[in-house]
Amino acid sequence: MFRKMQFYQRMLLLVVACSGLIAAPQAFATYKQITAGFAHTCALKSNGSVICWGAGKTINTGITTNTGLNYTYEYGQSIAPSGTFTQISAGMLHTCGLKSDGSATCWGYNNLGQTTVPSGTFTQISAGGLRTCGLKSDGSATCWGDNYDNYYGQASNNGQTTAPSGTFTQLSVGSWRTCGLKSDGSATCWGDNSDGTTVPSGTFTQISVGGSHNCGLKSDGSATCWGAGKTNVGSGREFGQSIVPSGTFIQISVGKYHTCGLKSDGSVVCWGDNNHGQSTAPSGTFTQLSAGDAHTCGLKSNGSVTCWGYNGSGQTTVPIDSTNPTSSGKINGISTRAPVGSSATDYMYAGLAIQEDVNVLIRGLGKGLVAQGVAGALDDAMITVRKADGTVVDSNDNWQTHSSSSMLTRRGQAPTDSSDAAMIINLPEGLYTIEVKSAKGGQGVALVEVYEIVD
Repeated sequence: MFRKMQFYQRMLLLVVACSGLIAAPQAFATYKQITAGFAHTCALKSNGSVICWGAGKTINTGITTNTGLNYTYEYGQSIAPSGTFTQISAGMLHTCGLKSDGSATCWGYNNLGQTTVPSGTFTQISAGGLRTCGLKSDGSATCWGDNYDNYYGQASNNGQTTAPSGTFTQLSVGSWRTCGLKSDGSATCWGDNSDGTTVPSGTFTQISVGGSHNCGLKSDGSATCWGAGKTNVGSGREFGQSIVPSGTFIQISVGKYHTCGLKSDGSVVCWGDNNHGQSTAPSGTFTQLSAGDAHTCGLKSNGSVTCWGYNGSGQTTVPIDSTNPTSSGKINGISTRAPVGSSATDYMYAGLAIQEDVNVLIRGLGKGLVAQGVAGALDDAMITVRKADGTVVDSNDNWQTHSSSSMLTRRGQAPTDSSDAAMIINLPEGLYTIEVKSAKGGQGVALVEVYEIVD
């Protein structure tokens, strides 16, 4: 028996559903800024708090390599302090934040003083390779941390922390150099010049510095880049990251060997190194971008975050926020209960058409229905989420084994029977099917529930 009924929810969900809603799930936070570092990512929440993911969730003070860096990359750069922030910036192995009172604080690797913030109030902060720069309220720039190009063990003083005099409106710190946008729209760069820090003529509205190249956004919306990447040979530092495509942009963000631009219609285009998919931008409408070492993250118009590219340390796996488990939020919940057979044509199927990234709670109940007086409940309910092409996104036949089990427990959304299935996952835009069956090949009555969880 193939069951496929349709239920429309405005702009977001299309799913098999009717009857029986469970208690309201709590809300997830939305974000107002995203910043991508070397192997970690941080996001500024709408309430001013900060959450980070990827490398640096622990602190390992050991130094095990001749470059002075520990390959575990665990220096606490993802352990965000409490407090209310207005802006954040992720560097290589450290992160900095600007607080609402104008003070700044940094956390993570501090071998060269890059997290030791000088006194004073700031209007912007930018963290780079092994240094940090801050824009003061009077427009002057100050930098701290490594003043040498010693990322690879060199000891040449290139003046990365020696900020020039003048009045600036924006700063951007890269791996080995810093650039500043002046009040008259001109830009200047300082630090290592092996890839060319000589700024082209013209006035700019925004500037961004990466590993081996720099880019600026002009007042007419066009972008220009300089440094490495003027060719695209796919080796060395030449990946085409400075070959800007045509179009009008409202923001530019430079990674190590790739660049991304946010267009006026909210779409994203990236160019340069794409070895890990960091330049393969997803569809959707974005409001802000941040390109890291080999990954990119974007803030979407609904306040959610999505990341793409290298995920060796989990830097693109956006967490489902559970830091406020008692808050209440908007719920779009739907469910259906029906018999499930033992053959593939007798499973229960739910169709999902998602038009924007969304966090969802999915439960597949069998034995848990016994307490509700349902006779003939399905034994060992199993749920499988598939893309439209059949690719499995996630599956579960025992909620206690899913990665979201602790969150399900904290939220009070865990099934009453351990043999029942449940998960909390993020689903990007697209078409999906939820398959409900018995993991043991049996038959009986099952219930599938789907909830959108938003702030």
